[in-house]
Amino acid sequence: MELLKFVVKRLLAIVVSVACVVALTFAMMRVVPSDYFAQMELRYGANTAGKQMLDQQREEYRRIFHLDDPLWKQVGRYFVRVMKWDFGPSYKEPNEPHKITELVNAKFPVTLSVALAGMGIALLVGVPLGVFAALRRNTWVDYLLTSASMVGQVVPPYVLAVLLTLFFAVFVRNFQIGDSFPLAWLALPSEGWGSWKNAVMPAIALGAAPMAAVARYIRSSVLETLDQDFVRTALSKGLGRLRVVVRHALRPSLVPVVTVMGPQLGYMIVGSVLVEDLFRLQGLGSLFVGAINERDVPLVITSTFILAATVMLVNLVVDLLYMVIDPRIRPKDLG
Repeated sequence: MELLKFVVKRLLAIVVSVACVVALTFAMMRVVPSDYFAQMELRYGANTAGKQMLDQQREEYRRIFHLDDPLWKQVGRYFVRVMKWDFGPSYKEPNEPHKITELVNAKFPVTLSVALAGMGIALLVGVPLGVFAALRRNTWVDYLLTSASMVGQVVPPYVLAVLLTLFFAVFVRNFQIGDSFPLAWLALPSEGWGSWKNAVMPAIALGAAPMAAVARYIRSSVLETLDQDFVRTALSKGLGRLRVVVRHALRPSLVPVVTVMGPQLGYMIVGSVLVEDLFRLQGLGSLFVGAINERDVPLVITSTFILAATVMLVNLVVDLLYMVIDPRIRPKDLG
């Protein structure tokens, strides 16, 4: 019962928070210097016939999208549709009432797949590196891994994406060792979405910084756990150091990792906006960038809603994972 109350309380908080984000987005899109019709005027010219057509279209859009309604009414109407998973039409195709829903259903799985692949890389590589650094404390291996993790955390994903593209899509295609060892088999596609190879570079670009963070957190947490009495007891019984870490010290050390991976997954989903644009992935990030450039207000608001709701739901799942990893943690301890 206590857990149910906690989940319901958090879900209500998420609804209120997302509503505030959507309302703020509505308000910001109202005051941007240039709107959708200004973009259309720049694109198609400002002659008299064109202006008359745009004026008529503007009035039609005001009716279809209820642009003259108060802000609270627009936000309320939007959430009524969202409850039915219906995001309405976009400015580009106002006569297709479910166009944005179709776009979200097609593109969000791409973004989520890349983000989850990045998180998988962060965990599968970061956890062993952190444990290895802890077992080699104050050695050159520890210093090397710690320095590399610090560098990994400060390199922006889009910079790493460019470097990966130069190496895997350009360098390896044109370089070989001698006459019989070409490196073209290492080449990866630099754009598009169709196979697992298309996800490798975006996943690495998004997962590098979280991987570095995981390695640092695991190292610190394992070192702290190794000083606990139950670990010393296991070591005194003659068990190997690696076995003790894997069987006894690793699970308590995962709580800080869960702490950092929750926000990091949200960071990867939001960070995919630039990475998807670089790799020409047809995901939510590229949809969001295109909507902002074209001032497509319904599409911008829906993209913001999806990103905000995803980040907040991930944080809720992280809090629930705390209690799975460490049963001593109760809902009241999480606020």
